Amino acid sequence: MESSIGNAAGVVWRYLDEKGGTALGKLKRDTKLSEQVLCMAVGWLAREGLVELARDKKGLVVALRASPTGRRRAGEDAVGAARSTRAGCTGARSTP
Repeated sequence: MESSIGNAAGVVWRYLDEKGGTALGKLKRDTKLSEQVLCMAVGWLAREGLVELARDKKGLVVALRASPTGRRRAGEDAVGAARSTRAGCTGARSTP
């Protein structure tokens, strides 16, 4: 399971690197990851300090965090414990 979460984290990182900050609901639709796996992947990336989370009118927005040098770190740097709270993802659905 941990490797599938790591793979999902890579999918999310690459998507955000290409598209920029995205509402969690849109990220779920576009990546076709299940809500549970998506939340774990975002949690993994957040735990590693690779993403920033913010609320807006669409719900929870996920964006890559710039490194201190201003450059984004590679998604493959996201190695560590995959942790997320369901509460962080519930209610983050964007409205169509």
